[in-house]
Amino acid sequence: VHYVNSAGTTESGLDAGGLFKEFWTDLSSQSFDPNWALFRQTEDSRGYLYPNPSSRAAHGSDSITLFEFLGRILGKAIYEGITIRPVFAHFFLSFMRGD
Repeated sequence: VHYVNSAGTTESGLDAGGLFKEFWTDLSSQSFDPNWALFRQTEDSRGYLYPNPSSRAAHGSDSITLFEFLGRILGKAIYEGITIRPVFAHFFLSFMRGD
């Protein structure tokens, strides 16, 4: 596993959760930022996240690939027991559960 830190230096080592956790933290800070247009926030004071129906306008056909990639990384974070930053909207979680 190789990771390039913010100084541009390559770090290598066994991923015992630390490297992935740092990768996840960096990725989630950008991916779940509503300004990046993959997700929107609910209009209430809590600002829960849900997929942006207009993400294709910002990312073109790559929007589906980005959601697939993010879903895989999110699944790994949950599997590894890493606390995830985003708080998703109830209606989105209900949809994902098939309710």
